Amino acid sequence: MPFSYFEGFIISLIVVIVIVSILLIISIIYVIIEKDLVLILGFILLSVVIAAVVFILTYPTLNFILQIHLYSEVILEEVEKGILFLRISSLLIGLSSLKYYRGFLSERKKSYLDNKYFEKFKEFKDLAPVQTIEDFTMNALLQYSFYMINIIFLWVFIIFQMEGLLTSFLNWAVFFITDDWLIILKYSELLKGRTLPSHINRIHLFNLGLFICLIIVFYVYFNLIFAIVSTIIICIFFFLLLFSFVKSPSKENNSVNGSVNLNKNIEISQP
Repeated sequence: MPFSYFEGFIISLIVVIVIVSILLIISIIYVIIEKDLVLILGFILLSVVIAAVVFILTYPTLNFILQIHLYSEVILEEVEKGILFLRISSLLIGLSSLKYYRGFLSERKKSYLDNKYFEKFKEFKDLAPVQTIEDFTMNALLQYSFYMINIIFLWVFIIFQMEGLLTSFLNWAVFFITDDWLIILKYSELLKGRTLPSHINRIHLFNLGLFICLIIVFYVYFNLIFAIVSTIIICIFFFLLLFSFVKSPSKENNSVNGSVNLNKNIEISQP
């Protein structure tokens, strides 16, 4: 039996459906108790995001484990098409996003100082934030959500054998920018919301490229109805992300644009 990308898909789908069903039941009960219908929208959105996290963690893992004895047959093809790197991107984004979703849902007051790296880089503790931790977390979650929806669509193309040169390019592009973005996110949190303008511009450029290329692929492989629905979905995530960047600190307030002088004569300069 040849290696199949459909293997593990049904199991992952069942797990996602069960988790989403439980979350929706809990949300309905909570809304009935609190008598606030507006909350249901928040719970529905949260359920969708959690479903995405569960899928990009379970499907690539199950698909590999259930056919590990056949993987040697396709590994070179996966490298060529970027599928192996889509697996890696799925796990990187899924696992690293859990920290921010946990922080977002936690009732405990959040702080930049919760970051364990402040124990190593104590000179940054007194650095004044240019963005509240709540805004920083929300921006991170929106970026995570945008990458996750891209990854899910790319897996759909692979599972149902709707592949081509553009989908292979997107597999590689997602891997490159997610790896880059996770590094940027780490240092930005350490610098309390500051990000080098060149790095922000790179993220914007790749976000736009992913957005445009994915829409093109929709109309190449999907029928018109599915293409329109998929376009609406990706547009929602993209414009929510765009709105979050518009609300972010301006370059004039971003102290890394130029240099940051700390009380211990530490200087960080943009290259």
